[in-house]
Amino acid sequence: DRHKRSFNFLLKNVPKSKIPLDVAFHFLYSCGFNFKVAEAKRLSSRSKNPPILVKLFSAIEVDLIFSRHEHSAQYLKKNRLFICRDKTPMERRVSPSLANKKPWSTPSIPKVISEVCP
Repeated sequence: DRHKRSFNFLLKNVPKSKIPLDVAFHFLYSCGFNFKVAEAKRLSSRSKNPPILVKLFSAIEVDLIFSRHEHSAQYLKKNRLFICRDKTPMERRVSPSLANKKPWSTPSIPKVISEVCP
């Protein structure tokens, strides 16, 4: 499953009104990458602007995009977009704030309860 996802990347914060394939082509060509897009689709999400999954024909192309961040940084900043590697559906669901918490941490007992119980 991980190998399959190495052909993909996510474009985040793209307005819902934009067509995913057009956004993917515009991003690649504006950043100087002459790659063909195998597929571009919007993922289902409860967020205001669900991410776009872009699938290329080679994992090397995706690696090149991330290794040459200077090519895309200005475009991403100008258009207020974010790019990241594709994640598994479970990894996508995990919130960054929850990822840092220990699953077995116990909540602290409020002071009011400790005063009531001798």
